[in-house]
Amino acid sequence: MPSTDLKTQVVCCCEKQNVATAVDIMGVSRQRRSVVLIELKYCSHSVKNLSRVYKAADPSCPRLRYIDARNCMHNHHQLQLRETIRLFRLTHGKAYPRVEGGVLVICADGGVVFNATRARLLA
Repeated sequence: MPSTDLKTQVVCCCEKQNVATAVDIMGVSRQRRSVVLIELKYCSHSVKNLSRVYKAADPSCPRLRYIDARNCMHNHHQLQLRETIRLFRLTHGKAYPRVEGGVLVICADGGVVFNATRARLLA
């Protein structure tokens, strides 16, 4: 019997804020009583090109307002992942006290890039 269960499109929400989302992939480790949430992304770049532009700021608007962080794909994905983790904890946190996350970017050339949740956004 596998020690990890996978689920897709797990709904989580915050009724107080009237927001909801669905986790793309949720892996549950029964042994560790932990959860890994995976945010799936598709990118039309090749892996080589993505590694060049993923953390680069948008030249037309280099900073994200209100949080003063670099306006780049990496930070966009991290913000979405963080919000998904927050909503998951609100909805399912008692059952799963340990929650981790990551972003899986599938590129046009078939390559894959994975980024775990970061403690800080790129400045």
